[in-house]
Amino acid sequence: MPFRCICLPIAAVTCASAPLLAQDIDAGRQLVQTYCAECHDVGPEGGISPLPGAPPFSTLHERYDVDLLEEALVEGLVTGHETMPEFEFDPSQARAIIDYLQGLETLRIKPPGDPLQRPASATFGELTFQFYCSTCHGKEGRADTPAAAMFSATDLGYLASANGGTFPTERVRAIIDGREDIVGHTGVRMPPWARLFAHELEKVGSDEERERLIALRIADLVAYLQSIQVE
Repeated sequence: MPFRCICLPIAAVTCASAPLLAQDIDAGRQLVQTYCAECHDVGPEGGISPLPGAPPFSTLHERYDVDLLEEALVEGLVTGHETMPEFEFDPSQARAIIDYLQGLETLRIKPPGDPLQRPASATFGELTFQFYCSTCHGKEGRADTPAAAMFSATDLGYLASANGGTFPTERVRAIIDGREDIVGHTGVRMPPWARLFAHELEKVGSDEERERLIALRIADLVAYLQSIQVE
C-alpha cells in the first residue's frame, strides 16, 4: 500500500485543557510499546531513547501539534531519522496513539517550584492511574473490565467502607509499592509498582530524586483513590 507522506511543521503547543481523562489511552500505550519502544523512550518521564536522535515521546508536543500527527500516522509520516519504518496504522489505532501522546503531555505539566516538593495530587494520581492501573481496575477504579473479572480485582471505590468508613491510607500505599502482596484468584500477583517505577525511571535524575519521584507518584495514586471513595 503506497503512502502519501505528510511533512509536519515544528510547533510548540499546549493542550492541557483537552479532556484526557475521558479517553482510553491504554490501547495507545500498548501500541507504542509494541511498535515504538525499540527506538523511542515512550514513558512519561522523558528518559533517553534507545536510538540516538529518536525523540522521547514525552517531548513530542514541543516539536509537533500532536493532533496533526493523527492523519500522518495513517497516511505516512516524514521524520528526521531515516530508520523509522513506514507503519500502517488504521484510524482507530492512530487515535489511540494520539490519546496516549496527549496523556504524556499532560503528565509533563509541572506546578511552580520544585516538582518534588509539591503535595500529593489526586489530579496527577488520576492520570497515573489511567496509564498504569485502568486496564485491570477500570477507568474509574470500579473493577468493570474483563481483566478485573479474571483477576478478582477489588472495586476501589469501597476501600473506606470496607475499613469501617476510614480510608486505609497506609495499607493502600503498601499494596501499591509492593510491600503487601495481593494475589488474584488465578494466582496472578498485583505488580510491585515501586520496583517497576524504579526500573522505568532508572535514567531520570539522581538516586535520591528517583526515590522522591517514586514516592510522590505513589502518593498521588493514594490521593486519587481516596478521592473516588463512595459515601
